[in-house]
Order: sequence, then C-alpha cells, then structure tokens
Amino acid sequence: MVKTASYAQHNDADAGITVIEPLHALNSGQSEYAPFFWKNKLYFISNRNNHFALYLSERTSRNAVSSVFQPEKEPGTYTIPQHLAHKINSKYNEGPFCFVENGIYITCNQYNRSFSGNPPLEIRYSVFDNQKGFTEARRISIDLPDSVPFGHPAVINDSLMVFSAKIYDGKGKTDLYYSIRKNKRWQRPVNISSINSSSDELFSNYNNGYLYFSSNRPGGYGGLDIYRTKVSGLQFSTPELMKNPINSPFDDFGLWIDPTLRWGYFTSNRSNTEDDIYWFSFAPPLFEDCKPFVKPNYCFLFYEESGIESKDTLGMYYEWSFGDGEKSRGLEVRHCFPGPGKYKVELNIVDKSSGAVFYNQVSYDFLIEGGRVLSFELPDTIVAQKPVIFKPQLYSPNKVSGKVSFHWYFGDRNNSNKAFTSHAYEEAGKYTVKLSAFETKGDSVIKACVEKPLIVMSSADYALLAKNHVNPIRDKNPLIKKNNSGSSDTIIPALANARTEQTPNWKYDHLYKINEEDTSYSYKVHLGISPNMISPNDTTFRGLSPISYNKINDLYHYSFGNAHNLAESKPLYNEARKKGFENAIVVAFKGDSLIFGSNMNNIFKLIGDSIKLTNGMDTTKNISLIIFFGNGKCTLSDEARKHLDKLLQQIKNKYVKNIQVTGHTDESGSAELNDKISLQRALSVTDYFINKGIGKSVIKTSYKGNKQPLFPGNEAKSDYNRRVEIEIFF
Repeated sequence: MVKTASYAQHNDADAGITVIEPLHALNSGQSEYAPFFWKNKLYFISNRNNHFALYLSERTSRNAVSSVFQPEKEPGTYTIPQHLAHKINSKYNEGPFCFVENGIYITCNQYNRSFSGNPPLEIRYSVFDNQKGFTEARRISIDLPDSVPFGHPAVINDSLMVFSAKIYDGKGKTDLYYSIRKNKRWQRPVNISSINSSSDELFSNYNNGYLYFSSNRPGGYGGLDIYRTKVSGLQFSTPELMKNPINSPFDDFGLWIDPTLRWGYFTSNRSNTEDDIYWFSFAPPLFEDCKPFVKPNYCFLFYEESGIESKDTLGMYYEWSFGDGEKSRGLEVRHCFPGPGKYKVELNIVDKSSGAVFYNQVSYDFLIEGGRVLSFELPDTIVAQKPVIFKPQLYSPNKVSGKVSFHWYFGDRNNSNKAFTSHAYEEAGKYTVKLSAFETKGDSVIKACVEKPLIVMSSADYALLAKNHVNPIRDKNPLIKKNNSGSSDTIIPALANARTEQTPNWKYDHLYKINEEDTSYSYKVHLGISPNMISPNDTTFRGLSPISYNKINDLYHYSFGNAHNLAESKPLYNEARKKGFENAIVVAFKGDSLIFGSNMNNIFKLIGDSIKLTNGMDTTKNISLIIFFGNGKCTLSDEARKHLDKLLQQIKNKYVKNIQVTGHTDESGSAELNDKISLQRALSVTDYFINKGIGKSVIKTSYKGNKQPLFPGNEAKSDYNRRVEIEIFF
C-alpha cells in the first residue's frame, strides 16, 4: 500500500459510529482488502498463500481464486468461503472491483498482451447469469491507449463510471477520472479536478449519491485516508475527510457502505502489518437533519347547511363520497384521508330502496397539499418507568414501492429498529425523541427524520399534575370541533360561504349551489345523452312525458318531467326507473338552462342502439370489453388476464376519466346469491386494474346479478351471461 509520513494530528471522532470491529473469521494474516457486498454476499480480495495473486488460493493447485463469504445474522460470522468463477480469475493480479446488476467490473493485469516488466492494469467486465455464472472477463471498450494503466472502478449508473488512472493530464501520481458510455463504448476519460490532488487517489466506490475514495494527501490522519464527495450529475463536491474511527494514522481504504448509509466495510492495517477488513455501523443510524415534529392532520369535518327536511319522509339519505373509496352517511360527517392528494368529494342524495343516486347536492375537487410526511404518535408528557408504545406513521401521496425501515432514538442513549416498539424511561427529565425512516428500492434510498421534545415525569409529579389540571374552556367557534386526541379538526363546509376564509390552507371549488326557496329553479329527471337528435316522441323514451332536451357541447341531454322542488321530483324519478332508466338522476334547471354540476359526471344509458354511453361532460366511451367466467367462478382465467393486459396496453399513457366495471350472472340460482357472485366478479377485475397501477378513484364498480342477461331465457347461451362488462371513457 502507498505510505506517507506526513499527516496532521486529529483528536476528533465521529460520534455516530459506535461499532467498528475487524472480521477475525475472515482475516488471515495476509492481505484481505477492497470488500464489496453484492446479492447478500461479501466479496473481497486476498493474497493469502502466495506473493502475487490478489485472491484466495485453492489448497491443491495454488491457483489464484476469489473468495465469497455469506454473512450470517451477526456481523463477523461467515459461512465457508465459496470461490468465484475461474473465468474471472487469472494467474496474474486481480484487484478492486464493483458489481452492477448483471455483472462485475474488475481490475486486472493485461495478461493477454506482451509488455516489458509488469503488465499495466486495465478494467474488465464479466456478465453474470443466474444459471451459467460469470462469463469470461474482457477488457472494456474505452477510449484509452493500451499502455495507460487504469483500474479501481466505481460505476455510478449504466452510463457513468469513475476510476483511477495515470494519464499525462493528471494533477498528481494517480488521479480519479470519469467516463461516459455512448454506443456501448466508454468515452475519453475526464479528470475530476475538484477531487484530485498532487498525491494518489485510489479505491473509488459509490453508493446513494456519494463517491468514496482514498488518498494519501497532506492534512489527513496518516497513510491512506478515506474521503467522500457528493455526486450530482457530473458535479463532484469538495472532498470531505471521514472522521475517526474510520480513519486512523495507518492505511484506511476500500470503503463500501450499504444504500441506507448505515453500515459497511473498509480496509485498514491499523492492528496488523497486513491489511484486514473491518465492519462498522452507525448507531443511532444517521439521525441527522431531523425536522421538528408536526403532527399531520388529514381529518376534516364536512357539513351541508342547506339540507332538505323532508328527505327522510321521501325514503332518502345523504351520502358523502370522499374520492378515496370511503363513503359516509349524514349531513355532517368527519372523515380522515390517507394522506396528501387530490380527492373528488361529493354529497349525494341516495334513494334507500334502490341505492341509486337521486340527486347530487354538491361536488368539488378537494386538494390536500404536501409530500411524504413522517410522524409518530406520542403524548407530550409521560411517566417514568412506565412503558409507552411508539408508533411510526409515513404518509405519502404516492405508493410506497420500496422496503421501509424505521429507527428510533429515545434520547436516553437507547434506540430501536422496530417499527412499533415499547420503551420506558428510567429517570424523569426532558428528552428529544427522534424517528428516521428509510425507503430502499434497489440502490435508491429516500430518508426522512423527525424529532419531538418529550417530558418524562415521576409518577408522583404526574399524579399531582393530573389532579390540579383544569380543562380549558371549549372553543365556542362553530368552525372548530375537537377530536378525541385534543387536536383540532379542519372544518370544510360543503358549500362556499364566508367561513372558508378561516381555513385558507385547504382549497376547493364548489361547482354549483342551489337555493331551494328560489322559484326560478326547477327539477327534472335526466335520462341520458345522445350525439344525434332524437325526437321526444321516440319509443326510446317509453311513453314518458313531457320530454325536454338541451344541446350542450354537441351532445343532446334528455330530461323528463318538471317539478318545483326535490320533493315533487321523487315520483317522476320513481317512474323513470320503473321504465328501465336505471341511471336516471334528478337535475336542476335555471329557467331553461341545465345547471352543470358534478351530477353530470354520472354515466347515463338510454334504451336504444342509437345512443352512445357518455357522462355529459363531453366524455365518450372509446373502449369496451367483456370478460366471461365459468359457472360459479369469480376468479380471472389466464385468458381473461391476457385480454385485460392487452386492454391496459391500449390505454397506457392516455388520460382515462372513468372506467365502469359491472358484474353479471346467468339466470339460475337465487337473486341474493347472484348479486354476491356478480359483485365478486366485478371486484376481481377492479382489483386486477388497481394492482396494475390504475387509480382506485377512476374505477366505478357495480353489479347487476341476474337482472341483465345478454340472452334472457336461453339456457344454451347462459355461458355468455356470466360476465363482467368493462367500459372505458376518455
């Protein structure tokens, strides 16, 4: 290893590293160095039992081979060494390497060329196959003369690699360079001047945004020291010297760290004349950049202040739909959303007998802003020596796709890596609780950390406080209601009024507002829409009269009846449904103008082949598909999955406004059983779409049981009645 006698005195230490130990079960008394952890196995270089090879040798042949160690549960415990494929090993030197997803980049001598003296180093690449193992390692295609030595690769991504080399434009002895790959060839290397010095820069390694390397430049602890630099695109920050105990007055190099930046391996000769591999960990695990705890509040009180008193007598109820798959009944309801996002909030008046929407009272897009939020449940004051449950919560507007781990630091020198954990404080006092979360997906890590002050009291002091505690006067502001935990719910009125000014952080837009005392409003039953004009006397309308129509956005809207209030429209609504218009809905008119609200987002279907399915917001159906099921079956067949996958490919990268999934059965069996089976069939398709990434709010799932067979009374064709119909609207 490269030595230097010039180094500065350092008394500082990295307090975050509390565990560092040599791997006695692995180290041999010869050189073991440049560790790399890949696919749950530890790889390293060794020259044990001979003077020139950089790999562990076999007992009989003494040929140089690499060694693989599989860590067990505890650090430093390993299984019997497994040798790497002979296609990578050679009779000459192999040195530092790095694994990528499908192979290995490795430093080795140019053993297939003739040179005077020692052959120069080069980087070779070997492809790894799960069945065949490693292919023969071959020199990478790079814009460098054969005589230029280069090695110690660190591949940042498929098109960017950092390595050490001795080139005429260097700043010192051995410098770090980067190369970009284009058209399967690595381009001419570029000197990383922001990193290099007049000394050596060697043993590069990369993980999660940081490049680690070693240098014997002045100003370090002594010998080779480990540095790190932040990588952003092709920009490299000023190198940062890692502190003791990673670095020492001896040679320290070849550091590998896991994607969460919490543990890893490095090489040092601090306790031996030869190089050994050490294991280290951060405990507590990187509780840095913690933000003050702010409990997220995604719970809101929704209310409608202009309810119609006669709803109950009409056989109706109010139902809120929150756009997250949840519904609640009542004029005033409290709802907690799963996290930040955009939700379609609707208040519908629902017919008790049919469960269908009778009238859409109000609708708006409800936006909860914010990214990922980490928090935890914990009182402000607890009792000493009494266990308390610590519960983490991670809110995200996007689906958490990686593996999430939580880590606690309790402020009393204790920590835990369990998500839900119990802890008791021995002594009263003031503490700071910290929670960190790591979401790991491949080599990518998203980290968050929050902290909260905590008061721990003795049992006697806590009892005295509770006895003398006086509840504050309840806030008489009607806009604020307290939930059970004592924190305020945010109040969201269903209709716009002056109160919304007191909740400025939550934006929503009401689409329309009806004043039922205004006699200029009237109510009709909306039957459906067609792209072409249909006569009000057409048999399609089945004798309903009077029929009126409005042309909006090149679509004809047909309505039946005319009432002065919602109560009077109920008989008209019942009559339309008896005539077969199952998607009929009551709508409001201002004079002769149809009031456009979210009620027009409902899908209407007229009886007649000349009518298109549409939703009144100028949205037409573009794609339909029917999936068939076996008798009594509710699971998707392989053939059905193929058709669904083909359908998903058709709508990929398209803006889909609505997907209607409707389940059906044949005519045999009881109505109750058929309703259940048709719902299960519809849900099997819905779940398949959701698992494939389709948003839950886009899909409308319904079931018809045996009420709408394609071939009524035809037992020979009953196979076609057992189906799910899928209609996609853009």
